[in-house]
Amino acid sequence: MRMRHRAIPIRAGFTLIELLVVISIIAVLASLILPGVQNAREAARRTQCVNNMRNVASAVMNFESTNGRLPYLTTGIFDTSDATRQLTTGEVSAASSGTSSSNGMGINYGTVSCSADTSENPVCAQASWLVQLLPYLDQTPLFERLQTSNNVTPSDPNSTNNLAKTGIETFVCPDDPKSDGPGATSFIANGGYITSSRWAVVDSASKPNMTEVRDYNYEFTNSNNDSWDAATFASGLFWREQSQGSTTIFAPRPMKFGYISRGDGQSNTLMITENLNTRNYDDATTTVAGQGGWITEETGDIAFVVRIPDDLIPGTFNDSDHGGVGVAGAFRNQGLVLAEDLDLGPSAINADVNGADDGKAPRPSSLHPGVINTIFADGHARTLNQDINSLIYAYLVTPNGGDFGQPIVGDDAF
Repeated sequence: MRMRHRAIPIRAGFTLIELLVVISIIAVLASLILPGVQNAREAARRTQCVNNMRNVASAVMNFESTNGRLPYLTTGIFDTSDATRQLTTGEVSAASSGTSSSNGMGINYGTVSCSADTSENPVCAQASWLVQLLPYLDQTPLFERLQTSNNVTPSDPNSTNNLAKTGIETFVCPDDPKSDGPGATSFIANGGYITSSRWAVVDSASKPNMTEVRDYNYEFTNSNNDSWDAATFASGLFWREQSQGSTTIFAPRPMKFGYISRGDGQSNTLMITENLNTRNYDDATTTVAGQGGWITEETGDIAFVVRIPDDLIPGTFNDSDHGGVGVAGAFRNQGLVLAEDLDLGPSAINADVNGADDGKAPRPSSLHPGVINTIFADGHARTLNQDINSLIYAYLVTPNGGDFGQPIVGDDAF
């Protein structure tokens, strides 16, 4: 008699427990892998950011080699009675009593020439250091069009407004949330020291309040003291071509790599870093001569500065006894002495990184965890920790602090 075998039933799928086990394993693996992926992406973005900064730094070096100086922070000489109008060469000579000026490029945001009579309402502004670098970054056509552009026909692709919105990949860091905006820039230049009162002025990011070498609302003691002017110049790299005190226009003061090398050394002097709080270009009718972007003349979008406490006289810093810099009555060898308890406040690296107003925070900042990318004046790239000693950071900003009382900073100090 043949025995009959009962067929074994075939299971149709996984049990609930098996599915939960598989899902748990996948979740564990994902938790292990994803941080590595994110870190790899962050490293790639930081590398691209540094590469772009290196390209900008190379352009600065090529500019200096060609012109015998670094680019001015902004370039152009303007009428003392009407800050929207660029002076002609003849007017500059007359205003400066024979002192020559290069009368650099102006950006025309209006409908008439920058040299037009003021009754015609020209709307013009200075060109930023980034504009000056365009020919050295394979952007010569853009640079040439900006020299003749205006806003007679705003819809024209060659109007100033439309040219200013051009996206230039070299000017941005991929980590910058605004990097794909009109005329975006993530990179800022070393604008030196300013006083606390200048930083605190409403709209302190604007041209008249920062980064001019002589009197120009930026001084150590007074406009007639050449020794203090020299100390001021030794506190930063990028200065405005406009050199105006009261009604007098002075010749611009060019910065050269030779000066930096002889001073603190190019490898110990910061040149370029990044800032999340620059603005994209804004052509709204409520703005004056356009604002934001790589084209702007305003300090808060194109430079970083170090805030130094005021002396007893607001707007000056020339007496360390009162928390400023230098020693009262002394000039050379003591002009840039800093107080040991220096407080950088809002000018410190990553200060108020989540709450600062765009265009009014001219200090280094980034989304790289705890660090910023920088390029030194010799072209080498390096990250700086946001917790760097305040004095060391302030020393790295000056190109010639050593001649004015500051110590030499070794590589092991930061």
